[in-house]
Amino acid sequence: MLKEKSKRIVVDTSVACTSSDTTECPDPQQCREILATILEVCHHVVMTPEIWDEWKKHLSKYSKKWYRSMIAKKKRYEPEMEKNSGIQTKIDSISNQPDREIMLKDLRLIEAALAADHIVISLDKEARKAFIKHAVKISEFKNIIWVNPSIPDERVVEWLQQGAESEKKRMLGYLITSSKKA
Repeated sequence: MLKEKSKRIVVDTSVACTSSDTTECPDPQQCREILATILEVCHHVVMTPEIWDEWKKHLSKYSKKWYRSMIAKKKRYEPEMEKNSGIQTKIDSISNQPDREIMLKDLRLIEAALAADHIVISLDKEARKAFIKHAVKISEFKNIIWVNPSIPDERVVEWLQQGAESEKKRMLGYLITSSKKA
């Protein structure tokens, strides 16, 4: 495992609350593996006050213990950031109301990722889909890496173990840039 290639990663509440150690469904097991890998590989969790407020409402026993371990190992990154009203203004101008609401709900993840290493781990397929769809108009989304542990082909654990390197196929704007080249 690559200890020298530590990344600062935004972990969505969906991963924290789904990591329950009392079930053996595929998502909880995968989420536990993701969190354990972040801890083992020397990655840091990005935690803003807004994200922490959401986490506190949904912590599982496992994610609470994991987060304490992250703090003990000084692997929590708290970025100094201001709300990017420019992004919110761009989202507000989108006419598709469901997409707008979905993106505004998860804007804190994007803002935190932009203040760190541009990586989000989330189970939220609808948010990811909305951000991809609107990355054409909102350029800040294009280079955000958004991985979903519930999609086996994304091989998130292996990717984290190998240093969570930036790969176009994981970026929200990948579909847009690949279609322009064709």
